[in-house]
Amino acid sequence: MQMAQGNPGIGIEPLGPKHADAMQRCAADPKVSATSDLLHPYPDGEAMRYIAKATQLPSLHAFAILVDGAFGGVVSLHHVDHKGGIAQLQYWVAVPMWGRGTATAAARLAVRYAYELGLRRLRSRCLETNAASRRVLEKLGFEVCGSLGEETQGSTRFRGARVLRYRCRISCK
Repeated sequence: MQMAQGNPGIGIEPLGPKHADAMQRCAADPKVSATSDLLHPYPDGEAMRYIAKATQLPSLHAFAILVDGAFGGVVSLHHVDHKGGIAQLQYWVAVPMWGRGTATAAARLAVRYAYELGLRRLRSRCLETNAASRRVLEKLGFEVCGSLGEETQGSTRFRGARVLRYRCRISCK
């Protein structure tokens, strides 16, 4: 498990079957889905399906966020492109862990992991109304590079909401 510097109670480890029950319970909270891509209601068994996908796809690296040993959310690198040196950073944090620096610490660990993989650029996105997630990305050096408006949202439940696109060049920090 990787532990966060300056926040020793927070770490990440590869997401696996042992996290499924806690992930299912935390992801089902409507407050989490209101600020993330998670479905609501969160379908029964969805956590285990995601974990199975994460263990099978080489382009997906998913980690459980641990706070003092307890499950606290998920941080992941999606669409990992080793040749292009780029991936997309995604994360969500269980509601009891909000406002404690959990997302920032866990995402920082995932960025470090991306660097160790040889990646040098990351993308991410969040709802413009999600000030907490915007702060997380900005603390990590991400910059807004555009937005997705109503016309590009398709049939998602966030249709009409403005989604900010971020990018970051990563270096050894």
